[in-house]
Amino acid sequence: MNGLLTDPSTNLVDDSPTSSQTSLDFKALLMSGVIRGYLSRVQILGNPRAKPKPIPPLINVKKTFFYEGILSGKYPAPVPTTGKYAMWRCEDILEVIKRMEKED
Repeated sequence: MNGLLTDPSTNLVDDSPTSSQTSLDFKALLMSGVIRGYLSRVQILGNPRAKPKPIPPLINVKKTFFYEGILSGKYPAPVPTTGKYAMWRCEDILEVIKRMEKED
């Protein structure tokens, strides 16, 4: 029990983070260096149709534009993995986010 509900049979308080809060929290953790390792395309570009909650983007571009940017060198190339999914290093995506923030 989270302590916020007065009657356990009714959920009067929704203390779950909104998608924008989740994005900010994840982005803040990424930028602070707490999150390390690899990110999938969905984690980077988001998925507004994901269930039960939408996945907010770290980089707000469409998938086609992202892959064109990889070919042109604007975005980092994925790291080869043994699975069928492409993965990107957190450090590489963090550099892209910082560069995009400087451009704005």
